[in-house]
Amino acid sequence: LLLPLLVPCLQLSFCGCVYPCLIVTYMGQASYVLAHPESYTNPFWISVPAGGAFWVMLVIATAASVVASQALISGVFSILRQAMALGVLPRLKITHTDEVAEGQIYIGQVNYMLLAGCIAMVAGFQDTTAMGHAYGVAVITVMFITTV
Repeated sequence: LLLPLLVPCLQLSFCGCVYPCLIVTYMGQASYVLAHPESYTNPFWISVPAGGAFWVMLVIATAASVVASQALISGVFSILRQAMALGVLPRLKITHTDEVAEGQIYIGQVNYMLLAGCIAMVAGFQDTTAMGHAYGVAVITVMFITTV
């Protein structure tokens, strides 16, 4: 019902706020690394000043991680629902969490599979640096695949 009004607002907020903030953030990290070459391993946390700013950035980074994980879970649920509709996956029990919005779904079995995958990934890597590198490779791969 509100979707036709929501899409232009999202496009405007992304192009007018989110994208410029990302560009400024990456430019700031790049300039910090140019000024302090020894900080190339982790420029984000090294560039945060000590004191109160560190805790503010920690809260913001944690909130961003929660939002990103919810986006991942919602995306997986939506993709699997479409795959079931196309008949390429067996039927799973889908719980509709909202009576009005059709896209608000929960698939319990998939949620447990995501939990097992996260635990296996953390146990397998055992190092946040290696996990960060794997994440970087995954992001670059997705960008390459969606560009080509």
